[in-house]
Amino acid sequence: MPDSDRMVCSKCGANNFSTQAACWKCGAVLGVGTPTPAARVVSQPLHFAVPQPHLDGAAIPVPVDPAIAIWTGIILAILLPTLAIPVGMVFLMLDDRRRIEVGRITLLCGIVSFMVQFICSVYAVKNLVTEARSFLPTGAHGGAAAPAPNDPVAPQSLPPEFRP
Repeated sequence: MPDSDRMVCSKCGANNFSTQAACWKCGAVLGVGTPTPAARVVSQPLHFAVPQPHLDGAAIPVPVDPAIAIWTGIILAILLPTLAIPVGMVFLMLDDRRRIEVGRITLLCGIVSFMVQFICSVYAVKNLVTEARSFLPTGAHGGAAAPAPNDPVAPQSLPPEFRP
């Protein structure tokens, strides 16, 4: 072994971490005798676990329903799509199959939610600009030209009750 935390595959000679259960290159099982911690993790059923404190202080993993993780990703994507997209990409890089699935769903929902929010924002800004243009003088947006400040104005007559 080159280092204490490295193992050499007996099948292909590739350099592997000592915590790996299988060779990264050929997939052969590494180590003879007691399994490494990674081998024990691979043999366990795939589920999310939240550590719960035990009476003596040791943490006991409690299985969590994967649907909770998926719905959490969906809700995150709906509320904060700009945060959900990178979070989903990070989850896609993990080794656990279910976490990759949560990352894929979070990423897809984040992209869809981002597009929906973008379209709604464009529509809202378009309406806001239309309303703002209605407050401008008519010449400013293509209507009849506003009179110049020094142009003569036709005299207005007072109603008969106000005439001297």
